[in-house]
Amino acid sequence: MAKECSVCKNINHGEANHCSRCGSELPDKELTSEEALLIEVATLKKQNKALAEALANAEVGIFPDIEKKVEEIKQLYEENTALSKDKTQLLSSVQLLESKLAKMKEEITKKIASKQQVENELAQLMDASKIEVKQLNAMNMQLENDLSKAQKEIAKHETTIAEYEKMVNISNTKKHKRIVLILSCLIGFLLLLMIIFHLIYNNNLQQSTEKLETFLKKSGIEHFWQIDRIVTVEVKNISIVGEDGGTYTYSGELKDGQPHGQGVADYKNGNNYEGAFENGLYHGKGTMMFKAESATYTGSYLQGKREGYGEIYEKGGTYKGEWKDDKRHGRGTVYDAQGNKRFEGLWENDKMNNQEIKYPRSNTFTR
Repeated sequence: MAKECSVCKNINHGEANHCSRCGSELPDKELTSEEALLIEVATLKKQNKALAEALANAEVGIFPDIEKKVEEIKQLYEENTALSKDKTQLLSSVQLLESKLAKMKEEITKKIASKQQVENELAQLMDASKIEVKQLNAMNMQLENDLSKAQKEIAKHETTIAEYEKMVNISNTKKHKRIVLILSCLIGFLLLLMIIFHLIYNNNLQQSTEKLETFLKKSGIEHFWQIDRIVTVEVKNISIVGEDGGTYTYSGELKDGQPHGQGVADYKNGNNYEGAFENGLYHGKGTMMFKAESATYTGSYLQGKREGYGEIYEKGGTYKGEWKDDKRHGRGTVYDAQGNKRFEGLWENDKMNNQEIKYPRSNTFTR
């Protein structure tokens, strides 16, 4: 805080109410730091000018020790000049700092506005997603109600069929068999419709979830909101009944209730298959690992059987060549455990040159 004396023009710092030089009462108006610096600089300039004139007019010998006085005046002049330069530099520094502060305030204001815009967009998208989820949940409840009604209808039909079977000997007439067949087809058709409704619902909900996740990633705040998925694109760890009647655990693409596309099958005996499926069978490129034999087959499959080119590795050696109907058939080569070639030629039904080769034991591998 600074005030200027209206009598002697002296700049007084602090909270005093009277001038430190002449004792006059100070005005109520306070000066800013810039105004105080400018007034002090102007005062110093006037003092320096007066001192310079005094030096120019001074003559040696007029007063005793005049030379000493002159030196003191010169020294005081130089000090005042240096002080004036320091104050000027300080004023420039203050102005520069104020300019930088203004720029920083402007940048902070822009960032706050940008952040607010992102938060507004996020809030809008979250509101829209909540509405869509509510709609999908309502659809799901409706589908569940329809499913429950359909199940009750199926139960009624089954009861009717049972009662009808008791009343009439169905096996004696073809007409009754046709009625049972028609009712069975009707029940299967109802079940198929219910499955289609569920697939449509799951697909819509998945698309809504993926849109929200994409927006969050583009905004750089993908961890701001964790979404609990209700459905997944691929099935995981479901039980599938194989051709032989056994069951295995499957994860991957599914079509019409059967593995179709890329997937992984884990069997109870420890075997594992990873590759392409078609209508529940191995079909295309795939890899089968046989746990008990510590062996691995990598190659082509056709309708669940090895067909085309394939390679099988085990502890005792390796076979590389053609397969047909799950047997070595065509041109193939056998290598021992050190990689040395043991047999090479044409194969037919797991035999080479009409001689049965039991090495490696590929024909004993089962899933």
